[in-house]
Amino acid sequence: MRLRRLARLSLAPDGRPRPEAPFGQGPLAARVLRGAILGASAVVSRAPVSIVGPLTTIGATIEWACRPAKRRRPRRISATSSRCLRTTPT
Repeated sequence: MRLRRLARLSLAPDGRPRPEAPFGQGPLAARVLRGAILGASAVVSRAPVSIVGPLTTIGATIEWACRPAKRRRPRRISATSSRCLRTTPT
C-alpha cells in the first residue's frame, strides 16, 4: 500500500512519470518541499518575532554554507537591469 502511494506521489500533475527530472527537481521533491513550507509556516506563524528573526538568519547561513557552488557562481545582470544601468541616453 505504501509503495503504491509513493509511486503516485512521484507522478507529475498530468499523471505521467518524470524519470528524466534531475534529483531533487521532480514531482516528489515538489510535494516534499510544499509540505515543508506549509509545516514551517504553521510553526513560525505561532512563534514570537524574537525567535523567528534569529532562526531565519541561522537557516540562511546554513544554506549559504552548504551550497558552495551557488556561492562561487558569478552574478549575471539581466537585460532589464543592464538597460537601467546605462549612462548614455538611447
